[in-house]
Amino acid sequence: MLTFIAETREYLWGELRNGDRPTGQQIGDHIRKMCAALPPCVKQIFGRADAGFYCGEAVEASKNSMPSS
Repeated sequence: MLTFIAETREYLWGELRNGDRPTGQQIGDHIRKMCAALPPCVKQIFGRADAGFYCGEAVEASKNSMPSS
């Protein structure tokens, strides 16, 4: 799983995987780690992912970890 900043195409966070679909826990962990890697000046972000990443753990990690204005 890899996360990039769309506007600048900068790499933000990622990890190597074995090719199997990630579990909800792994997706949630990725979101939490990605948010922790953001500089404190970031106040709001917009995330985009395909349907395979939509699960309860991802929603909870997003609500609890992402900065919002």
